[in-house]
Amino acid sequence: MLRSVLAWALANPPLVAEDAAVEHVVAGAGARPTQVPLSAQGVPQVDRAAVAELGLALGCSTQAAQGLVADTLEIAYRLPGLWVRVEAGEVAVWRARRVAQATRALPNAAVGFVDRQVTPAAHHLGAAQLERLVETALARVDPTTAHRLAEERRETRRVDVDLDSTSLSGLTPVTGRIDLPDALDLEAALAHAAEQLAAWGSADSIDVRRARALGDLARAHLAWHGEQTPPMPIGTTTLAHRGEPTQPAGSSADSADAAGEGGPRWRVPPRRQVVLYVHLDRSALDPTNACDSGGLAVGRVENTGTPVTADTIRDWCGEGATRLSVRPVLDLDQPQRADTYQVPDRIREQVRLRDGTCVFPGCHAPGLRCQHDHIDPYDHDHPDTGGQTQSTNLALLCQRHHTLKTHHGFTYTLLASGTVLWRTPHGLRIHRHPDGTTHIDGLPAPADLDRATADPPATAEVLRTLGESPPGEVCDPPEP
Repeated sequence: MLRSVLAWALANPPLVAEDAAVEHVVAGAGARPTQVPLSAQGVPQVDRAAVAELGLALGCSTQAAQGLVADTLEIAYRLPGLWVRVEAGEVAVWRARRVAQATRALPNAAVGFVDRQVTPAAHHLGAAQLERLVETALARVDPTTAHRLAEERRETRRVDVDLDSTSLSGLTPVTGRIDLPDALDLEAALAHAAEQLAAWGSADSIDVRRARALGDLARAHLAWHGEQTPPMPIGTTTLAHRGEPTQPAGSSADSADAAGEGGPRWRVPPRRQVVLYVHLDRSALDPTNACDSGGLAVGRVENTGTPVTADTIRDWCGEGATRLSVRPVLDLDQPQRADTYQVPDRIREQVRLRDGTCVFPGCHAPGLRCQHDHIDPYDHDHPDTGGQTQSTNLALLCQRHHTLKTHHGFTYTLLASGTVLWRTPHGLRIHRHPDGTTHIDGLPAPADLDRATADPPATAEVLRTLGESPPGEVCDPPEP
């Protein structure tokens, strides 16, 4: 596969610098992604459309194809000793790719040092050993850069709330790296809060009580820093250091004045802002049918695109801190139309609920982060002749794949069944189904690829498979 990827990359250089493939790197939660060159200095660049098309042919996402191309070029051009051992079958591909990912940011001289040190032991080199070797190489070749990177690593503190990985039961992973003093304070707060919950009668395990305590800490913070409410009732004072109102034995006009404009105020804990769009089969609405069928009613959280059980939804709605709003049901099968280029909110919501994510094969970007693309371009000069703004002519595309469709020869058609039929510049036809699965016309299924011989196909076969004629050959034109 690496040989085939290398042949494809070399056969598809960018015609202009702006078409070169780049990676979108996010430094931390909430940060805007930045574009980073896919290949290191001195390594050939690759056309971004060719990388996306390679991902479709291999049955992986565009991001995965970018990583595969970048690692292949890094090994072939800057780690020649390692490449020889990989081709000889002496080093597993995943080990070689781990080395490539560690060296891509290094200057050529440092990469040469790593290649000489890694090559003899690459078949059993551990991750920690590789990290130390990379740091040593950078310190020897470029001590100024090594010092700068060391300073930057000190500011890698971050906390990530991975909403996109919310489980069916509504649980969301939270990870992070914080200063030791902050970590000690957080540990003490969670331990104390978990102990307090047990004292109040909670029968949950210590792990569950600690998880609940973290949510309580978050809501307490929002209560202090949220919007202020109107003045407190007469005779009520506040404890600024705890945020708890107290009621004195008596009341007076002085306390009323104190509670007036500029006086003490209390804050109301903000309510949760979780928007739930619940899609259920019609039979599930009937409790008797639902019980008889034995099926599990499942909804979908629009914020994250993840499924959630009906029992979890009931638990959320039953808590006092939750505000429940009922929205009108949208008929996803009833097309809507507008006479303007701008997509009105009613059509935006219908398309977002219908598609859920970006409709490019292998992409799972949530609908809230996608753009509404006119499948047939909107004709600004003659709006009545083509590209009307209607739900049957709109689909969700993330920024990356919207650019490929607009400028790089990718086209697609929205079929009546909800399936999206994509066509790549080299004639591959990919069916992207509403549940996210894909099928590529003319290519074997992934299971067939796994059973194939270990010898990768020759360059001519790779290009022929993807619809491009090797030099000196003429392929039949792709079917319309």
